[in-house]
Amino acid sequence: MKPMGPIPSAFVSKDGHLLIDGHRVVDMAEQTPCFVYSKAMLTAQFSALRAAMPKRLAIHYAMKANPFGPLL
Repeated sequence: MKPMGPIPSAFVSKDGHLLIDGHRVVDMAEQTPCFVYSKAMLTAQFSALRAAMPKRLAIHYAMKANPFGPLL
């Protein structure tokens, strides 16, 4: 099993509730199916990938991996 590592900075606890990017997970989970994304974490991961690759390399996203509009 992969170690979980530290809790990402976008995940916090407030008043006994887990928040991701300031939104209560309990409120988000009322919708099914529920997929939770952190824009801050996605942006940071993409920035790290972009910084690690040569500038001439174009980075593409396979839309069929997840065609969720706001994610695209």
